Amino acid sequence: MYHKANVIGKYMVISFVTNITQPVQPAQQMQTVQNIGIIIGSLISITLISFGVFFLYKWSKKTKCQKYIASIPHILSDC
Repeated sequence: MYHKANVIGKYMVISFVTNITQPVQPAQQMQTVQNIGIIIGSLISITLISFGVFFLYKWSKKTKCQKYIASIPHILSDC
């Protein structure tokens, strides 16, 4: 329950309201925006790290195959 005061002419009217959500305060809006930014930033970071790890894995596998083929030149291998 919360209340709201209004001045109408010479009179002050106080309204008590129940079962209605309170208006969102600016501090709560700022906190919500920050939380959304944190979530989006985390998702982007995880995606970039995943791609980086994948490409490092592929590069490492390719390098390993090239070293193996160079050490045994008479064997044709499809690494």
